Amino acid sequence: MPYVKRTIFTISVACFLISVLNGQPIPQKPVSFRVFTPFIFNPAVTGSHDYGSLDLDVSFQGESKAQLASLNTRLTRARQGYFSSPGQVTYLNSGMGGYIFREKNPVFHTSGAGFSYAYHIPLNRTNFSFLAFGAALKGYFTSPGESGGSEPAGTSVKGLHPDMDLGAYYYGTNFYAGFSSTSIFGRRQEVQPGEFALPVSRQYFLLTGYKFIIAKSLSIIFEPSLISRFDSFKLQKAVKNFKPVLKLYMQDFCIGTYFHDKDKNAFFFQYRYPRFHLGGYFALPKESPYYPKDVIVEITAGITFAVDKARLAQ
Repeated sequence: MPYVKRTIFTISVACFLISVLNGQPIPQKPVSFRVFTPFIFNPAVTGSHDYGSLDLDVSFQGESKAQLASLNTRLTRARQGYFSSPGQVTYLNSGMGGYIFREKNPVFHTSGAGFSYAYHIPLNRTNFSFLAFGAALKGYFTSPGESGGSEPAGTSVKGLHPDMDLGAYYYGTNFYAGFSSTSIFGRRQEVQPGEFALPVSRQYFLLTGYKFIIAKSLSIIFEPSLISRFDSFKLQKAVKNFKPVLKLYMQDFCIGTYFHDKDKNAFFFQYRYPRFHLGGYFALPKESPYYPKDVIVEITAGITFAVDKARLAQ
């Protein structure tokens, strides 16, 4: 049995390395950031909400672990009120954000950080729809894990890897859509047998969704969306890689599912209190839901920095 387990593990690592050699996004996990904090893969989303948010995501999957801390907000400016009225606050066109991440698994260890900026252009006088453009600078360190190659585990490989993301994003009252290119300086390497490398290729993301109001008085909203990740400008490939996301909002509570992996059943939830929020993401394999190394468990928590709407300038 131990020999069989080692054989299965070796084959799994080999398959993983093959997929890695085709290029991957940085960061790769936690998976749930694509649902909860999409500005990580599209910097134009930075500051698109009328509140700021500080989020922490923690992911567990067998021997693999990942952590992601992020902050993004829309910049505001105070305006002097008239007579006895209090000072008013208005949103600026700029959004800023940042994040730090760390991922550790048997094949590789990565850690890094990024900073994003977005400029939001109002498309109507009521400021209900915007077109945003964003850019992010990021850098990461990588090293081999226990099964990553001939170098000792924990050895830094080629120091800091700087990179950049670009994105565009339209959002209105109900509909939103965005396109981004991540790791635009991405590299591909030829890897000799027994050597370690973590090649990162340029990736493209499409994001689109629509919010259907089911019951306005009860604040029930159904939001289907699509996320696609691909590495070449081929429409067929982009469509093939579309992963649906379904969200149902019931006042301050949100539940949904993300079809990220066809071999797993995934669901998530999030509850927003006035000043903080809690949530989770779970993915269980369809064939063996009780095998712990295949189950993904992610916990997300955050603090909301909301501006008092009574102070907003109309």
